[in-house]
Amino acid sequence: MNPLSLKLVLVEEDGILRRGLEAWLVEMPVVQSVSAFASYEALSASLPQLGAVDMFLLGSTPVSGIVWDVCRRYPEAGLLFISDRHLPTLPRNTGAVGYCPKSRLAQELEPAITTLAQGRFYASLYTIPPSSQLIPLTPWQLLRHNLRAGALQQIEQTLQSLPREELLPLWQRWVQQGRKRELRSARWLISQVLFPEPPPLVVSPANLPTNPVPIPPPVPTGSMVQALLEAIADKIRHPQQTLSNLSASPMEIDILRLQKKRELLLAVLHHWQATLQELKAADIALDSINYNQLLQHLWRDSATSFLGRYFRIGTTNVLEQVLTEAANVELTIPKLPELLAHLLKGEPLTVDNTNWSVGSPTAMRHAEQLTENLIIAVANGVMQAVLNQFAHAEAMKQQFYQHNLLATRDIERFRNELSWKYRRWKYVDEPRAIFESYYPLLTITEMGIRSQKIYAPRTEELENLQGLRYGITIFWEFQDAIAPRIKALASWLGSLVVYVLTNIIGRGLGLVGRGILQGIGSAFNSRRIQG
Repeated sequence: MNPLSLKLVLVEEDGILRRGLEAWLVEMPVVQSVSAFASYEALSASLPQLGAVDMFLLGSTPVSGIVWDVCRRYPEAGLLFISDRHLPTLPRNTGAVGYCPKSRLAQELEPAITTLAQGRFYASLYTIPPSSQLIPLTPWQLLRHNLRAGALQQIEQTLQSLPREELLPLWQRWVQQGRKRELRSARWLISQVLFPEPPPLVVSPANLPTNPVPIPPPVPTGSMVQALLEAIADKIRHPQQTLSNLSASPMEIDILRLQKKRELLLAVLHHWQATLQELKAADIALDSINYNQLLQHLWRDSATSFLGRYFRIGTTNVLEQVLTEAANVELTIPKLPELLAHLLKGEPLTVDNTNWSVGSPTAMRHAEQLTENLIIAVANGVMQAVLNQFAHAEAMKQQFYQHNLLATRDIERFRNELSWKYRRWKYVDEPRAIFESYYPLLTITEMGIRSQKIYAPRTEELENLQGLRYGITIFWEFQDAIAPRIKALASWLGSLVVYVLTNIIGRGLGLVGRGILQGIGSAFNSRRIQG
């Protein structure tokens, strides 16, 4: 192993983290090349063609059988585990082994690679596994793992081979969605039941480096930001991605066909990338940026790319007419200054009141979510202007709208739902979000577009609420104050009613019934005596 020219192999299922790490590793002076894989099954299939490898960086959930195969083929290669989960046991003739949790990658990844390249063990001093002996897997455990790996690989291949849903009739689409659910359920059962998580990795404390020197967090380079944006673009372009609205509220882009929806989101993403490059080149202070103006420029550029400069309906230029709606499109992007400071200046990103440095998995995942929410919001803003101007234009319907939203009645119902959503958001949902200290985000998942909440302090906004919006927060506060007491009172009244019915009225009715029975018995006995 040449410590100054390392050939690395990276395994990580998280696309954002994998691309970011790959871009970061390539820029390290001691690294010559990096081969990245999205799964351990893909690594196993490519092992015979890898050639010389100096070190393996193993993330996600390490698969014991494949890790053992790596150790058998590359006994001199170093193994650096970057997983926060349980790690596998290893054979005794393994080369240098290291462990670094994902939360410490920004500070410890480079010294960990340097230490392993020198043939020494490395373990993060923040998470040191207990010391004991390495125990190899039994043949039965290896057999179970091989069955598990083969089944998971077959499930993944089946999921990838399914046809695109938009090309299928409605009933076949339902059948395919059910099949996908069955395959994902089977994948979960196999991974959780057939082969349980192995014990943690064991590292001898005697081999740990003494007094490791932490390195400062790296400033994000163009390649790291590029990796983040490419990962989002890959999610949008994925053949199985339907971009279905899985949130509880309608969105303007719901009216678009899938291909047009992809084109619009990719156009916004492209211009957001150009905006980041311009800001990076200008190197201006972030506090001098007019964020509303920046978003307006992004909205205009995205609308221009999506609609085209020369698209006409009759004698009307569509783009020029749409751009007149700029004053009516309000773009509110949560945590935009923090996102720009993180991507351009390398400042930590705050997640749940914890600062995460550049390159950490939590920061990358949060930056991904904020970026996805931004492009979805801008895309909705573009379609808001289009619907205001050309909702019923036949040329627009034929080129852009979904087939089930062509009728005038369906379009008007859709627009009314959007109008009601914004009224409800302004007077009910937004005051509640401010009062509960969160921002709603729209993110892209493998199933579609989902809504989620992120914590953010919003005390200043709460103090500035007035009128009905302030009254809504008073209502929620009153409900929080009085609801437990009302529930306790209702429970006490319920217990009282049960007591009255069973112990007072019930006993009284019992006594009455007993007296009636005794009277009937006395009358019957007197008749027998008289007879």
